[in-house]
Amino acid sequence: MKTKTSKFWLFFAFLMLPVASQAATFSYSPLEKIPGSDTVVITDFYTYVQAIYKFGIWAVGIAALLMITIGGYMYITSAGNNTSMEKAKSVISDAIIGLILALLAYLLLYVINPDLLTVQRLPNVATGGPAAIPPTGPAGAGNCQPATSGPCSPTTLQASSSCFGSNLNNASAICLKESGNSETAKSGTDKCTDGNSVSIGLFQINLTNHTVAGVDCSKAFTGGPYTGSNHNCTVTNQSLYNQCVSLASQASNNIAVACSISGGGAKWSQWGANTNSRDGCHF
Repeated sequence: MKTKTSKFWLFFAFLMLPVASQAATFSYSPLEKIPGSDTVVITDFYTYVQAIYKFGIWAVGIAALLMITIGGYMYITSAGNNTSMEKAKSVISDAIIGLILALLAYLLLYVINPDLLTVQRLPNVATGGPAAIPPTGPAGAGNCQPATSGPCSPTTLQASSSCFGSNLNNASAICLKESGNSETAKSGTDKCTDGNSVSIGLFQINLTNHTVAGVDCSKAFTGGPYTGSNHNCTVTNQSLYNQCVSLASQASNNIAVACSISGGGAKWSQWGANTNSRDGCHF
């Protein structure tokens, strides 16, 4: 029992790796690539941990399949020996339980918050003092950098749409600051009076004021559109609202709307990530 308990806590610690690693503040240059991460550009410790985590998740499935196969072979060749049969059954049941735990743990973290499965760099903290405050000023004043991986990365954005052109890196930086690299991000502040979020997805598209994938999402609300001074919107068509949230949570749809609004990435005045006086990008 003690051995199984130890294995469980070790496995739980692995599943919490993305969350724990967010406390790290140093860069890292990997010497070897993680299997399955050939398409991911690893430039720091955070993306390296993310690659290890994803490798570990599908490695659990492969290991479980291998152990089930071994257990099945042991059972077939037991020749009626009760001890051998029980040992084979134990191998198979342990493999299945391990696989179920892995899938349930991943699903649980995803349901609670998909961002728990994504490693993001935390704001730098000044040594021996309060959190460092980004400077304000001209272009890029908020120290805005393009994402190094994920749906906000320049490579992914360009693969989805080529409309950003020379503004691709700026678009990537806005995307990262607005959604934290999460396709399903919902704003915790841009909400109607009924509590429903209106800003959705990578570029936090305002559903009360835009059409997404040919669907006029403004028709799901009354009292809109939602603006900095008008929060009086209310969802009156729940099914349409749910459809619009689903559409805006798809990267390609969200990027297409952002392309149109920003004029190919040349205008970011509608995004707080760009205009915020304290840490806005000011592109």
